[in-house]
Amino acid sequence: KPPVARPYRLLRNAFKRQEALLEEFARIEKLSADELKLDIKPYHIEDIVDFALDILDDKKEFITSSLTPVTLNVDFELFGVAIKNLLDNGLSYAHDGKVTLNNDEKTITISNRADALEFSLERYAEPYFLEGKRQKSSRGLGFGLFITWHVIRLHGMKLSYKHQEGINYLTILL
Repeated sequence: KPPVARPYRLLRNAFKRQEALLEEFARIEKLSADELKLDIKPYHIEDIVDFALDILDDKKEFITSSLTPVTLNVDFELFGVAIKNLLDNGLSYAHDGKVTLNNDEKTITISNRADALEFSLERYAEPYFLEGKRQKSSRGLGFGLFITWHVIRLHGMKLSYKHQEGINYLTILL
């Protein structure tokens, strides 16, 4: 079987990402409409982060994590996808192409060296907000933060943001 040419591989990966996003949207919509319940169970943060890193397989080497052992009561897959989205966004916009993830008993923080967010964090959670924005195709479809915001809210947690000395900090308040 001949190797898949680079443009076809990129296109295939783009479709796979788009399909995964659509599945995430559908699940969030069902959760919001009370048609589906979160499957909340206790999980070690290391396992959740490993799941997120497995999804980002080709980008793992650019992510540094320093984890404090903690057990989280979450929907494993949905929360793992939220972490994946934050890491993926961080990598996409980082000036040096690197992201750091760390935690303590009350927070999980993803940070990168990058420009500040263009809008307040809350704006990214608004329905249709991204529709009028022009997305740079090399950076993805722009829905990761929208999905993450809603997943975190569904878990009864909060997402906060600050930009300090050239570094973005997105923090999940557990």
